[in-house]
Amino acid sequence: MILQAVYSPHAGLSPLGVLSPCSSGISDMTAAYTWPEPEPAEVLTGTEGAYQPYCNQIINDELNFTAQRLLSRLKELTSLEQGMAPGFSPPRRFFCSLKEVSKVVPNAALLIVAPDVRPSATAAIKPVKILTALLSAAARHGVPVVFALSRRGIGQVFGREKSMSIVAVMDVSQCEAECRRLIGQSAEGRALFRDTLGRQVPRSFVLPGAPSFSMQPGPFFY
Repeated sequence: MILQAVYSPHAGLSPLGVLSPCSSGISDMTAAYTWPEPEPAEVLTGTEGAYQPYCNQIINDELNFTAQRLLSRLKELTSLEQGMAPGFSPPRRFFCSLKEVSKVVPNAALLIVAPDVRPSATAAIKPVKILTALLSAAARHGVPVVFALSRRGIGQVFGREKSMSIVAVMDVSQCEAECRRLIGQSAEGRALFRDTLGRQVPRSFVLPGAPSFSMQPGPFFY
């Protein structure tokens, strides 16, 4: 970009009134400017994690690794099954997004939920309200819930540009070990939450029996 300015022999400008990259004026401006520090990445592990109020579980790197491995394996198996034969449509192993998951919660084997879903003023839905209703439905139907990764982290597992809030795992065949390990790690994280944060910081959580919600028509991905 060319910066126009009034020529002055003392301002480090050329006679054309254009700042020269080699002029002392540019050097002085660069030296005087303080570049802003990048914002630190939000921590979503450990007892100091920036969990949202609906998350009642401590997350650690081991749990995140297991969750990532399980989701990657489900994605791999889905690709293999879809390529088995022309016209073959295998059962869905997982569903993503709040809208899709809301249709299958009672039949899910496991829900994997990001701990950083926040209210949104621009989304076509109220993501936190819907998510807490899904967590309540999972509790009523005895569906295990694991908080893991982040919205961006879940999206990256599936190679998507957009962030993802939740995954409903429907079929864990051929990856039962990862599923059992993840549920066990989640139970340990909930116990740690009760023993630490649960005694110090009030957390709101929708209990079974909370009012149901209605999905409004319209495309969205959250």
